[in-house]
Amino acid sequence: MRCTDFNLGKMIGRYEYDLLSPAEKQLFEAHLLACDACFSDLYSTSQLVENVRRHAKEIQSVLNTTKSQNTRFLAPVIKLWQSLAASGEKILAPIPVGIRVAAGSIVVTVALLLFILPSRKNYNDLVHLAPAAYKEFTLRNQVAAEQQLFSEAMTFYQKKDYTAAIPKLRQVHEEYPKLLAASFYLGVCLLLENQPRAAIPYLQTVAQRGDAYYQEASNWYLANAFLLLGEVQQSRARLELVLQQTGSHYDQAEKLLSALK
Repeated sequence: MRCTDFNLGKMIGRYEYDLLSPAEKQLFEAHLLACDACFSDLYSTSQLVENVRRHAKEIQSVLNTTKSQNTRFLAPVIKLWQSLAASGEKILAPIPVGIRVAAGSIVVTVALLLFILPSRKNYNDLVHLAPAAYKEFTLRNQVAAEQQLFSEAMTFYQKKDYTAAIPKLRQVHEEYPKLLAASFYLGVCLLLENQPRAAIPYLQTVAQRGDAYYQEASNWYLANAFLLLGEVQQSRARLELVLQQTGSHYDQAEKLLSALK
């Protein structure tokens, strides 16, 4: 499995650590949805990357503080952390996924689990996730094959079998990218399966291009996705959009936003 566009694919290292410009990020996310190689590479390390990004300042602080106390033990850890912190495409992109996982695991285990996580506020307790409502409907101006494939996917969704629904919805998204309903429910399924980073690009697409209902609902799920990732500022921004749209998630958004202030 090879990347379909190397010039875009080499941005993966900077994307993982949120170092792309808005324009670059938009280009890469469009590439990501179309390239199986980059999608697989990115999400095989997504949890590690999110832990490192979320606690970057704390990890560096802990390593700086404890370096003098046990230099011999922490020297290789500090060296690994500095390589990860640099996180440019020239450093990360050529490194095999397995090596990134092994190196990052050492940093996260020593600095994050032992020193940081016990004292941090857990935002997961504030997350409120429930399946988005769905009533079977006939797609307007769509071919029969598209209708059948989408209906099959949503049958699994209605049974709360999100694991089975995800590949079906992903197939609909790939074959019929203009069908925003598929992108929306795919994002929701990924989020309900505890894959917030994977869900975000799909939900962002719908939030930008969907009708009023899908925009409001997508912003609500995006707020929860960012909160699961510890990205509180982005979660607040999405909640503010939900309040502006005054839809069915207004009360929930108002309550959650109040809890985050």
